[in-house]
Amino acid sequence: VLACAIEGVDALMETMDPEEVDMALAGLEEWVRAVVDEFGGVVNEFSEDKCVTLFGVPVTHEDDRLRAVRAALVVRDGDATDYVIPEGVTIRHSVGSAQVAIRAVDSGERRYRVGGRVVADTMRLAQSAAPGEILVLPQLARVVEPFVALEARAPVTLATGQDPTTPLAVIKESGHASRLEAAAQGSLTPFVGRTTELAALAQALDDTCSGSGRFVTVIGDVGVGKSRLLHEFMQSLEQREVRMSTGRCRERGSLTPLLPFIDCMKNLLGIARASTDDVEGKVIEKMTELAPMLSDYVPAILHLLSIDSKQHRLPDYLAGEDLQAALGEALVSVFTLGAGSRP
Repeated sequence: VLACAIEGVDALMETMDPEEVDMALAGLEEWVRAVVDEFGGVVNEFSEDKCVTLFGVPVTHEDDRLRAVRAALVVRDGDATDYVIPEGVTIRHSVGSAQVAIRAVDSGERRYRVGGRVVADTMRLAQSAAPGEILVLPQLARVVEPFVALEARAPVTLATGQDPTTPLAVIKESGHASRLEAAAQGSLTPFVGRTTELAALAQALDDTCSGSGRFVTVIGDVGVGKSRLLHEFMQSLEQREVRMSTGRCRERGSLTPLLPFIDCMKNLLGIARASTDDVEGKVIEKMTELAPMLSDYVPAILHLLSIDSKQHRLPDYLAGEDLQAALGEALVSVFTLGAGSRP
């Protein structure tokens, strides 16, 4: 549950026409709905003083709690080109989580009726936050901590008769893509019982290095250890002369075509975290270093990377299926030609 306590809408009536206030509130609701929808959640309630959104309904994801926290960060820190919160309006946020019974509602403003106390407690926690602050309780903090920076806040009591609890404020994203990436060196438990799988991955790499390319798929239930297996395999390659590049599907913008492969390409070209002004020049330079023959694909690769170029434009005749085919060929060429000198 992502709860937002909204304040200051009534005060807008003193300086704005009622129609302008309604438009401002509608703009805020539209912005929140757009963000929540991108992260796979739904807005269950929205009014001039509160907003309650749900994640894991009607479709569940293994990272719904992290999705809710990241949605809160975007709502709070959204770019001014997306939406600007009216002056005088403040929003306090909190994220809560619980296993509860949920029932769809056929009528009324709410889409779902949520059992238990999670919605009420999360809203009370939001009301205790400072303006612009995002609070989470310790149980949820342990789940999202590797991915966000947290700071402890003063204890709060959410209900009569309950002991005070110490919430934590979400400051920003940590930049870690996975829990394994965030783990300190030597802090992981011993890796046992996967010698067969590790051997299969090692054999696939040996085959690749000898000229027979391999594509390996790792399949397993949630929590069975797929990520740890790949982590251990990549750790074993540190002393080998091979290139390693990773790409991930994301909870936001998950419909972007070829996103994991584009991420891999960014890593290969050394621009995964680039923020320089001359990113176009750096991409072309890295492509030349990787494989000189990639120069033929510069316009398509810049297009895949969403880099506007006046000098290297796509031909006007490339559109529709022809464009998709050209982009696919360019993407494949980065990996195939780039592997010519080093697997």
